[in-house]
Amino acid sequence: MPLDAICRTRPSAAPRRSIRFDLPATVESVPLARRICGAVLAVWRVDAEEPCLVLTELAANAAEHGGGEMAITLKAADGCLHIEVVDSGAAPGRGVDAAADPFPTRPGGPAGAGDESGRGLGIVAALAQSSRLRRLPDGSTSAYAALPQHPAP
Repeated sequence: MPLDAICRTRPSAAPRRSIRFDLPATVESVPLARRICGAVLAVWRVDAEEPCLVLTELAANAAEHGGGEMAITLKAADGCLHIEVVDSGAAPGRGVDAAADPFPTRPGGPAGAGDESGRGLGIVAALAQSSRLRRLPDGSTSAYAALPQHPAP
């Protein structure tokens, strides 16, 4: 499906807008998720810089630790932009114990200067007004963040 078809939204007088789209939970899907996010927020006339970074980190986390598909939801309501990425369940040997720690750090502690990964959820927590990571009853994982909604420049 072309990106412009995904991003068409109906004009609405209501201040609440939302979109959900599904992608494979793979690293190859992360740039597409970011492009879709940017296009949707442009239509909604919402600044996309920080929300797209947060979505990128949440989608990358789902690709690394999840498996199958990821469902991505963007919702603008009450002055906040809500972002949720739900993966279809941990791939064998790649899961996180979201019940034990709502935003777990990487094994072995925080990322060091030379580490190539391990900063994503910290970036999300720093940019978001609120964030959470939780295991759902079906075994999937929900990663959520709420950011202040700013008009596009």
